Amino acid sequence: MLIFAILPIVNGQEHINIEDMKIIQNETFNEYTTMENLYVEVSKKSDTQLKNEGLTKEQIKQIKNYKEDFNNHIYKLNETYTDDQLKKLDYTDEQIKIIRNYDGSPESAKAVAAGVTIGLSGPAYLQQESNGNLSAVLSYTFSWSTEPYWKGFDGVGIGASGYPKTVEFDNRSQYTRATVNFYAPLSGRTYTENYTMNISAPGYSAHISSKFPMKRSSPPINDAYGKTGSGSVLVRTVIDPIAVNQYIKAQATYGHQYVGGSFSIGIGNTGIGLSFTPSLVVDDEPSNIKTINRR
Repeated sequence: MLIFAILPIVNGQEHINIEDMKIIQNETFNEYTTMENLYVEVSKKSDTQLKNEGLTKEQIKQIKNYKEDFNNHIYKLNETYTDDQLKKLDYTDEQIKIIRNYDGSPESAKAVAAGVTIGLSGPAYLQQESNGNLSAVLSYTFSWSTEPYWKGFDGVGIGASGYPKTVEFDNRSQYTRATVNFYAPLSGRTYTENYTMNISAPGYSAHISSKFPMKRSSPPINDAYGKTGSGSVLVRTVIDPIAVNQYIKAQATYGHQYVGGSFSIGIGNTGIGLSFTPSLVVDDEPSNIKTINRR
């Protein structure tokens, strides 16, 4: 689901009509369900069509074999770990029972699949900078319930669009740092790494994004995965003294990037979408948005 933040402006001491601050986005996605939905979409096209859209032969194979890959992940859990160890891996008692008697059905798969929660928060209004620009600091988070079966690269990104002026993301280091916390469940150890976020050119839509390895198997911590992450970005637009309504729309999203896949964010008439080839989070329509007028 696409969630938009409408950030009205504060022009000096001018009074504006705003609602109380709300969380912009807080959604949880089931890994198996999203891959299942992706498979349905991919199955509608021939391999030739998919290759023309940029997918490699290996990517197509991975998407079509998602059931086998996921089932092997669960079978390995059952064969490798005791109940106590599975609890350390953050599985519930009910999920452990399903793992012990896993039958490969979609219902069982969804019940034990990892879930990722994506959060985005921001101010209730745009701050006016000394140079006349309007800006807002947006903070994002992601968190996995258990270790996902996917062990390639993941990506996180924020897209924004402005009205009636263009938008851009600040390129200072404090606003281009993506923090990922790798977690080794059996040992309980954590390790934090920072990744640089890449910024698109300014425009009526812009994005900032970063990718990172889901699995970490090197010192100082082994057998860890990217369980949580966070960061803050600053998006700005130029003030328009004539416009009655001026705002920024923003959305955070997260996804798996398959081997050799591309990573980009696009904003079109239907909203902001993150493309990973494939994307973990996909939707066609934005939620309804409310315009807040300046007095």
